[in-house]
Amino acid sequence: MGQAIKQKLLSSIPFWVCSGVTIILFVLGFIVPPTGQIDPTVLTAGAELFAFATLAVVADAIRYGYDATVTHGNTSITINNNDDEKKDIKVEVDEK
Repeated sequence: MGQAIKQKLLSSIPFWVCSGVTIILFVLGFIVPPTGQIDPTVLTAGAELFAFATLAVVADAIRYGYDATVTHGNTSITINNNDDEKKDIKVEVDEK
């Protein structure tokens, strides 16, 4: 059991690195003058790092045979892991 947990944690190193760097950016952005204000560019960089962390988790899910769905606004991307060798990727955009 401990080996499985260790393997899962080590397989998501990109997620932990991106999350750690994002938290450090937010803390430093709050501490560095002007104190108490986080610059919008720091927030944008944090959002992009969290997006990369999410992509790393989705890639791991696909590697281990799980289906993955990513939704943002009106766009939804679904990646199905069929038992045969081809992958099924479906992109849906709801226009309103």
